[in-house]
Amino acid sequence: MFRARCTTINVPSITATASETSLEPRPVVHTAMFDLLVRIRNNSFGTYVLIAYEAAALMSFPNLSDVYKLPAGASDLFVVKAGEQMFCATPGGAGGEISIAISEALPVDASMA
Repeated sequence: MFRARCTTINVPSITATASETSLEPRPVVHTAMFDLLVRIRNNSFGTYVLIAYEAAALMSFPNLSDVYKLPAGASDLFVVKAGEQMFCATPGGAGGEISIAISEALPVDASMA
């Protein structure tokens, strides 16, 4: 059984040009052993947070595909399947901060659907 947890982390910024220092995206969920529900709230002021299941998707800034943009002050719920990872970054600037609540996703019984 997975123990639910909550935490707040700093989010690194990624940059659009090679001349600027570009940081690696931060893992939100390392390789999951179970299907997880991940609630993420963007605590940043005025900047959105980029969320992706692959770090490479965030490193292709500004040509982003397969990336979710979470606006400042917003929150959303994500599902991370067993064996997947989740990463975050902000687009340039000073970075940001997110709060995360992680719990095990309960399987849906076919008879209940």
